[in-house]
Amino acid sequence: MTDPNLTRAARALALSARAMERSAGTRDLSLAQYRVLALVAAGDERSSLLADRLSVAKPTITAVVDGLVERGLIERTSVTGDRRSIRISLTKPGVQALRAVEKEMSETLARILEGGQNKADEADIPILGGHSVDDPEPKYGMAVTGVVHPRRILTNAGGRPGDVLLLTKPLGSGIATTAIKRGIASPELEVSVVELMSRLNRDAGEVFASGKFPVHALTDVTGFGLLGHLTEMVLGAKLRARLFLEQVPILAGVPALAEQGVVPGGTTANLEHFGAHVRFPDGLPDPIRWVLADAQTNGGLLAAVPRSGLRKAERALARARVDAVIIGELLRGRAGIDVE
Repeated sequence: MTDPNLTRAARALALSARAMERSAGTRDLSLAQYRVLALVAAGDERSSLLADRLSVAKPTITAVVDGLVERGLIERTSVTGDRRSIRISLTKPGVQALRAVEKEMSETLARILEGGQNKADEADIPILGGHSVDDPEPKYGMAVTGVVHPRRILTNAGGRPGDVLLLTKPLGSGIATTAIKRGIASPELEVSVVELMSRLNRDAGEVFASGKFPVHALTDVTGFGLLGHLTEMVLGAKLRARLFLEQVPILAGVPALAEQGVVPGGTTANLEHFGAHVRFPDGLPDPIRWVLADAQTNGGLLAAVPRSGLRKAERALARARVDAVIIGELLRGRAGIDVE
């Protein structure tokens, strides 16, 4: 028997497809959307088993770059990354919410939709439905529904003493996009940060989820910055982290911008909120602290891997062309972070 929820999803898909035809000139459904229709038509019995396996992420972001296609790419990539960090396979319908808009903005909206659709196709995620909100500043967001086996969930709280900390992307997107908004970012930085924010965490996530080596804890580094997400990791595991400052990857040009005070409000709020759990070296300048706390858009994955499995992890990540860097370790002690 066909699940009534999936029937409603199919209707939403049809409406979405017609809307996209009008706004973006799209005439064909994506392969992922056809799969959803096939699932509905077949009345897949597995749909009744999904209730305890669903996970939903619903971030909505204001513009962090001027490029319209890039804006859609970054938002879709960002919401996808939220699911990758907990070992979810994105095989079920996602829901796109498009916020913002005035009637004369159809061309703008079509380009943003195009960027989101392109990235969704890359991640093999169908986009279903959508709605609009009239607001002075354009916003583009979505809810992604993923499926994960209850026994295969990786949390951010499973770290163990001796684990090595691996980070898969450099820091600095929050500071870089603030510089873009202020018109002071170099062309090289703008290109590099857009590429960084648009890059899926899929390859890294699939390596960490492969089971070829143990992974004790996994999280993404996003709005709370490295210090915030690492704080959550050590509080959950009741361990202390050593963070090797010289080994933390940072986008070129970001430290200099931080020294000029080009720092978003979310970054300073992160440092204020999580700073109580961090011991910094005496005399460490505020700009370096800001970089470590910088609020990221679609940052990398932070993994806690036992030292015994590190070599396998590094080989697997290298084969997947993921530039993972060792940035610290977990130790017994009072929960917190020592920056060294």
